[in-house]
Amino acid sequence: APSPVATLSTISPSIVNVSREQPLTEPTLADICLERAEEQLLILLLKQGMYDIYESRVVEQVSTMPARETLGLMPVRVDQYVANELLDNDIQFSKSIHEQIFEEYCQVAATATAPELIQRHFTTHEQKDMRDFAIRHLFNSDPEYSPGWEIRYDITIRTTKEHVTNLQKNVEDCINMLKLRKMEHYRETLQKELEQEHPDEVMEQILKTISLVNQRRKEIAEILGVVITR
Repeated sequence: APSPVATLSTISPSIVNVSREQPLTEPTLADICLERAEEQLLILLLKQGMYDIYESRVVEQVSTMPARETLGLMPVRVDQYVANELLDNDIQFSKSIHEQIFEEYCQVAATATAPELIQRHFTTHEQKDMRDFAIRHLFNSDPEYSPGWEIRYDITIRTTKEHVTNLQKNVEDCINMLKLRKMEHYRETLQKELEQEHPDEVMEQILKTISLVNQRRKEIAEILGVVITR
């Protein structure tokens, strides 16, 4: 069965807006981690977006009298699954170039017949920052991430049950990691607000929101199987 994917629906909708890039300030650790999580999700789409995984859906059994609904696993493309998760949780990318790549990917992938065509579109893109992103992550060696990434997404075994299961987990991990980094970025923003002067009721609301964010961070970290230390 698919592993759970965290939801951010219980957090203030401002989680998206507070994460938009602020080029006039030095990037913090939370900024860097969030940027890396966004990059990983985009790399996943460029490499594996057209492949199928499975998601749980309610299926109506019309063969029974009376008809009844059951929970079943239905195939869905990786890029559609990711797009649904981002939409359902009201998540936008923090860097404008990442948002541009994602939006253009959705347009190109809607008519593309093979992943290679999508990759070629971006590696030959007329916009330099889009082209550089694709070339850097699709062609150039990344000593920290590429070897493991290539092993996990070896296309020669993509039809095997084991690989589909691994791809399923990696897609969910990418999404959950992005949500965790969003939580951490939001938490950092709230903590900065505590350093400012506010009425007591506003300070109380900020503290309550931080408590809620910490709870969600813990839940997402448990799903990912990672330890958060701060």
